[in-house]
Amino acid sequence: FGDTSMSGGPRPTATHSYASSGTMSVTVTVTDDAGDKDTASCELSVADGSAPTIDWVRPDTDQQVTQGDGVHIIVDVTPAAGRSITKAELLVDGQVTGEPDESVPYVFDYVIPDQAVTGSDLTLRVRATDNAGKEGLSSVRTLMVRNDKPTASFAAVIIGNLKVSVDASGSSDTETAGADLEVRWDWENDGAWDTEWTTEKTAAHTYGSDGEHSIALEVKDAVA
Repeated sequence: FGDTSMSGGPRPTATHSYASSGTMSVTVTVTDDAGDKDTASCELSVADGSAPTIDWVRPDTDQQVTQGDGVHIIVDVTPAAGRSITKAELLVDGQVTGEPDESVPYVFDYVIPDQAVTGSDLTLRVRATDNAGKEGLSSVRTLMVRNDKPTASFAAVIIGNLKVSVDASGSSDTETAGADLEVRWDWENDGAWDTEWTTEKTAAHTYGSDGEHSIALEVKDAVA
């Protein structure tokens, strides 16, 4: 049964109670009346019914994040009857992160590291320990570290003789709030940017002559 216990006999079924939780390798050996044998094995994940149970409150599902984002974490922890919780710990990729929380509500704040690789995933779990030393683990929440490109969008309106007003407030980004996006303008769409980067989304320009003019907009998010 993977814990030094064995059972045998002519019956094809057996039952066993484990003294502790963990991953157990169970092996069965079958012998026929000629003495020939065959063996098969499988792994079992054995849970401790008296361990604390942990339920996610926030985040309630996997999340897309980017470097520097803060993640607010709340869990409900329920001890077995007659037990109490001594601490809850946040595990990021299996490693204890930050200080344990020893009282209800169990709350953690985690900031995505600047060195987190774009395209990688971070796993969150919470481990709770009761006053008997029994530990319970939450299910996994995955933080997907991404940096999507912003979407540039603007409107242009003629407001006077040879003068145009532009508004890029319709530009958007998955990770950066619209107010924090930076824009710059190329009034002739000739590849030479005519303005500096700015978070101000509106601008105006007066052309030197009439005719058709093509305007280019570039948008930059706040993620390095």
